[in-house]
Amino acid sequence: MTGKEFKAERSKIKGLRSCAQIDQARTFTVLLIERLFQERKFTWIVELFHSDLCTPQERFYMFEVAYSLNELGYVDDSEYIYDCLLRQEPDNSLILNNLSHIKRQKNQFRDAFELIQRARELVPQDEVIAENYHQLLAVVQKQESLRENYAKALNFLGDEDDFVLEHLKRFVKNLQREPDFENNRLAMSEWTFGTLSEAELEYARILRQDWLAKGYIRDTKQRDRQLTPIYELNPFLPEELKQIEPRQLPAKWIKGLETLSIEHLDRLAYFSLLRKIRTMEKKFRDIAERDLNELFFNYLMKNEKAVIVLSGSLLEVILVYYCEQKEITKLYFQRKNNRTEKRDLYECDLAEILQYLREKKVLSDLFVHVGNISRIYRNYIHPGRELREDELLSQSNSDLCFLSSLEIIKALL
Repeated sequence: MTGKEFKAERSKIKGLRSCAQIDQARTFTVLLIERLFQERKFTWIVELFHSDLCTPQERFYMFEVAYSLNELGYVDDSEYIYDCLLRQEPDNSLILNNLSHIKRQKNQFRDAFELIQRARELVPQDEVIAENYHQLLAVVQKQESLRENYAKALNFLGDEDDFVLEHLKRFVKNLQREPDFENNRLAMSEWTFGTLSEAELEYARILRQDWLAKGYIRDTKQRDRQLTPIYELNPFLPEELKQIEPRQLPAKWIKGLETLSIEHLDRLAYFSLLRKIRTMEKKFRDIAERDLNELFFNYLMKNEKAVIVLSGSLLEVILVYYCEQKEITKLYFQRKNNRTEKRDLYECDLAEILQYLREKKVLSDLFVHVGNISRIYRNYIHPGRELREDELLSQSNSDLCFLSSLEIIKALL
């Protein structure tokens, strides 16, 4: 078809549309597109599709249009039309093959492989589709292998020191800012690598070799126009680096673990207190021993809030045990209007038990220690005070609770 003939065909279609003969105009347009496609006049097909003669455009979603758009670089438009056509014809091997090709162009290899796999199942004898299938199979297998290696590389992060991690974080951050960084790849000279990692040239060389060996980056074996090596960043690395800091043990835990020894526990009188607790009845003993163990562990770890909670819990179980030993099973409280309320011992909480003992002037010689725990426990068991008065729980309060707990156990058991 000549340019003059194409122009005449367009005029004919335009005349039909102006006479409101839309269906006939569409038929002529479809026939024209099919003829142009046979003659490989892709430019004219795209020109026609983008003109007023093909409105609404969705009525002209055709294989020939999608193919032509892709040939002229309108890849996204072509992909969209192929997707629409595939929903109408899910078993069309040509559509599956061409859409797979587009996905491959976009490095969407898994999607591309699934499409070509479906096409091959439909027409196993088609040599072109078979070749595309085997090519994509090799790509996908390589991608899976790379993915496994990249995933394994993350295991090394936990062993890196803070200095290396800081350079790695800066490298990733700077790399992502580079305008030419695309598909996790960038051409990097030694100087560029040093700049991105914010390291001196000699140390940058060491980092690069180390990161290549561990799989943080990969040499693609490709080069840009200046023959600069192209490296690929481990795609899992940016997100994983965000999780590294929370995974590090708090410094006070590390210090606490270093002090966790039989000698240190002995100096704190842990074993002598444990022997005292093991003289209690079983129903008290198991709870008290659990609280004692957790109290000492959290004290060593400097977990302030846990020490206060456990001091209160341990004090309560020991006071209940003490009351039972003294045959105090019912507690009486003065209420308003001179009314007396009787409560079962096991129904009372720490504050109520302390109130009762204080009113009865029991354990008056220990009330300094009991009062320490009671006051701090009451003030800090809920976070309201810390939020309201901007007075955070301190290590000194925690230590005071711990030491008072020891004195109470020594005195009562």
